[in-house]
Amino acid sequence: MADRGGWQPSQSGAELKIYQDGAHHVVNSVQTGADGSLVDINQTHYNNFANVQQSAKDSNIWLDQDGVKNTADIKQPGGFGSDTDVTQKGNYNTVNVNQNAIRSDITISQRGNSHYANVVQTDNYAKADVTQRGYNNFVNAAQY
Repeated sequence: MADRGGWQPSQSGAELKIYQDGAHHVVNSVQTGADGSLVDINQTHYNNFANVQQSAKDSNIWLDQDGVKNTADIKQPGGFGSDTDVTQKGNYNTVNVNQNAIRSDITISQRGNSHYANVVQTDNYAKADVTQRGYNNFVNAAQY
């Protein structure tokens, strides 16, 4: 699991931690209205999928996928200062992040081959950092 830098939830923060190690993974998570919240998901080998939606300010989504069919669909609407951090290892990884949150960050790291990253940020002072290592990788990014 990635180092989370001593992150601590606020008084109103909700915290969801999921660790899966095995065959057919699926996670669906929705967090609304709990400022300072955390979704921390770690999935390892085989058919990983994560669908996460979070709408609260100063909240974080941390997703680590290490396996075969890594797919992530993440939405952060309306949360000021929220961050998404996705790490995927293997081949044919896909991540879609849609973030509508002022002063929010997206960090994506994909290692392997044939990755696809789609990033959409639709508010002010947003930052995206996408790193792909390997061959046949594709990034589609839009900030407006």
